[in-house]
Amino acid sequence: MAISRRVLLQRVGMAAAGAAAVPSLAEGLTKPAGPLRLDRNGNAYGPSSKAIAAMLEAARTAASRYPDIEMQALQDAIARVDHVSSDRIVVGCGSTEILRMAA
Repeated sequence: MAISRRVLLQRVGMAAAGAAAVPSLAEGLTKPAGPLRLDRNGNAYGPSSKAIAAMLEAARTAASRYPDIEMQALQDAIARVDHVSSDRIVVGCGSTEILRMAA
């Protein structure tokens, strides 16, 4: 069964948010079981309680919505910082989406 990176990351994110909702599972996310691995790009302690709360709130309120309104606000903000018009800014969900737009 083939699975794309995007689908894999979506499923991992949903699993992490679901695990965070159950305190006994969330506890395992916050304390590393073994030595800290400093050779990897990640947080060995897992997400903070504020990050978990934000993920849960987003899952309840916005996870099933298309982000078109927020996307335009993001494009406008980037355009202001870079002193260009917002129609010159392209945003997407990862590089694959943007590369496909450019193809």
